Parts: sequence; C-alpha cells; structure tokens
Amino acid sequence: MTTSGGRLESTAAQARPDALLHDERRGRRPATDRALRRSRTQRVLGGVCGGIAEFVGVPPRTVRIVYAVSAIPSLGMTAVGYLLLWWLIPARK
Repeated sequence: MTTSGGRLESTAAQARPDALLHDERRGRRPATDRALRRSRTQRVLGGVCGGIAEFVGVPPRTVRIVYAVSAIPSLGMTAVGYLLLWWLIPARK
C-alpha cells in the first residue's frame, strides 16, 4: 500500500487506472428518462427489436437486419437470446 496525497491506495487500485468508488461510477452514468421496453407499435413477433430500436434511436428495420445477419453465424443461438429478452424486457404500457 502506498500513499498519495494523504490517501491510502492498494496495489490493485494502482493497477487499474479507472478504479472509481461506487458513487463516482454512478455519477458518470448519463441521466436519461428513457427505459428499455418492448414496443407495442413496432412489433413483428414480440416487440423486442422495436423496443431496442426506440431505446437506441435507430429505425426498427436496422435492428431487425442486424439480428437476422447475426442469427446466421450463431446457428440460431440468437433466437434463444430473443426469447430471453422477450421474457426479461417489460412491455410498454
């Protein structure tokens, strides 16, 4: 342990240049009132891609194309991810 400016710092904190306290990390988060929700209007199956598109601010078609292109090399494992997101992301009211 070494001191710098009166504070004790462990060697683990010195090894990581971004060793922030919990409150300091929370302060770096962007303030937003948006929440990730499944879309009720931009939906084809469950509204997951539409909700992600609304959250990110891109057209839903773009998210669906990225999903379809990623489904090919993953041999359909993204379908499991889609079902998991459908279950985890609440629907917009």
